[in-house]
Amino acid sequence: MTYDEFMSIIAESDVRDWIYDDSDGRYVYKNDIAITMQRDREDQTDFEEEWVERFIHHPTATRQMVYLRYMGTTIDIFHTASVDEARMNIPYPPT
Repeated sequence: MTYDEFMSIIAESDVRDWIYDDSDGRYVYKNDIAITMQRDREDQTDFEEEWVERFIHHPTATRQMVYLRYMGTTIDIFHTASVDEARMNIPYPPT
């Protein structure tokens, strides 16, 4: 599998394509269980940006990293803002 194929699978997937385990913050792709996403619950630094305050009911957010993995190897890391009391992770907008 190439990097582009890996990223395309994730980008084109639907929420129903994933199994989520809340106990450890891990998502497993149903069509290829070698593809996983892992939320880093250890690093929850306060995140303050104007765009976050405009779109959520709870005007606080924390930084949370999401590790994209294939067969246990980290392929990419997404920086996200965990918002609405950790109900949603929004990737940082492009700079």
